[in-house]
Amino acid sequence: LVVSTFHEDIQKVAEDCSSRRLEGSNFTEEETAMLETTGSEAERMALKVLIRYAKIVSCNPTYVDIETAHIDGCTYIGPGGLEFAQKLVDAGGKVRVPTTLNSGSCDRKKWRELGTPEEYARAAMALGDAYLELGCKPSFTCAPYLLLENPALERGKDVCWGESNAVVYANSVLGSRTEKYADYLDICAALVGKTVAVGVHLEQNRRPEIVLDAAFVLKEIEQNMILSNIDSIDSL
Repeated sequence: LVVSTFHEDIQKVAEDCSSRRLEGSNFTEEETAMLETTGSEAERMALKVLIRYAKIVSCNPTYVDIETAHIDGCTYIGPGGLEFAQKLVDAGGKVRVPTTLNSGSCDRKKWRELGTPEEYARAAMALGDAYLELGCKPSFTCAPYLLLENPALERGKDVCWGESNAVVYANSVLGSRTEKYADYLDICAALVGKTVAVGVHLEQNRRPEIVLDAAFVLKEIEQNMILSNIDSIDSL
């Protein structure tokens, strides 16, 4: 179990940085170098968003390369999200790392049969199309870890995943390193290929502080299996 104190320290960081300006010109050498090597206007916009976030969560931000991204912001919640994604497309955006998409807001093939209002369905599909144009894979799943060819190779990798259950699975079962990324920040990191070195991306924040003893749960499962005449847990 990974328990991070990162979010508990946010207030302290904000207080420590209260005198630090968050203006766009206040870049570190690393940030300046990244801005000078952006390949498109979309990547530059995404990097500025990432830098803005970095200056909020850290007084002296540094960055790490990410191996993959999983986008939660592809769920349609209003015209603003659609406009944002389309603006990135128009600005020439392409993801720098393999990037999967979370489930969409409607079935892309059977939305009529399922009774989804046409206006909503078309907006939701347009959002998905925008992310596909950015180079994301048409996965549309909440469980990107099921798509991995060799999960054992994910241990120790920095990734940027947005879906809640996937974040827990990545940090625990896979041993990858990812914060719970907010909508739209996830695609910004994917376009840049980097994220901020904070939270559970840092080794010191990955040291377990709580031990959960699940022995009694396993015992109950075994007892229920016996009562149900189930040979093994694999058959459940």
